[in-house]
Amino acid sequence: MHIKQVIKTGVLVYLLFFSYTQAQTTQTQNTQAQHLQEATNILNMLSTGGYTVYMRHTHTDRIRGDTDLTDCNKQRLLSEQGREEARAIGTIFPQLDIPLGRLISTEYCRTKETTELAFGDDYEVLARADLFTQLTTLLGTPPAAGTNTFIVAHIGTLQEATGIKTGNDIPFGEGDAIIFKPTAGGGYEIVKFIDVLAWSILLEAKQTLSN
Repeated sequence: MHIKQVIKTGVLVYLLFFSYTQAQTTQTQNTQAQHLQEATNILNMLSTGGYTVYMRHTHTDRIRGDTDLTDCNKQRLLSEQGREEARAIGTIFPQLDIPLGRLISTEYCRTKETTELAFGDDYEVLARADLFTQLTTLLGTPPAAGTNTFIVAHIGTLQEATGIKTGNDIPFGEGDAIIFKPTAGGGYEIVKFIDVLAWSILLEAKQTLSN
């Protein structure tokens, strides 16, 4: 290949690479801005109260199943990753100024530990079977004025009680949360979704709003 062609090809490759890199950077910046705006919307919404946040317990160690609900050593428990996730939420949540009313956990050790690490020990325990029968009423009932209800529970309970099918649109992995809003006539609707790792973005949005 002639030397001029080599130089020309090299310049073209550089320009293509630069354009691709610039496009990727712009796309990343746009995505970050969108996430921050979404986090701001969630904070503005929850700050007024009136919502129920249904959170799945954080990540668990699946070395064993649940054989005795009176003994934590005979249940599926949080993994160290799950504890770190819950502790991270516990560090961030008080800084968000989200008004918390009822705080509910099922009787399982993994949901109680998630609740305590993330939101504190001032909560009520509602047996999973009772939550199953009451969940649609809870989701359709406005919380006390100016507060939000938080429920830490299980994916199966949500799906079986409401018929909501989680999937690609709402992955609902361990530690994720879905925000519900009551509607007229005792109904409810899904309004937002919080990924288990998105609490730091909520904090960033809060800090941005405070500046």
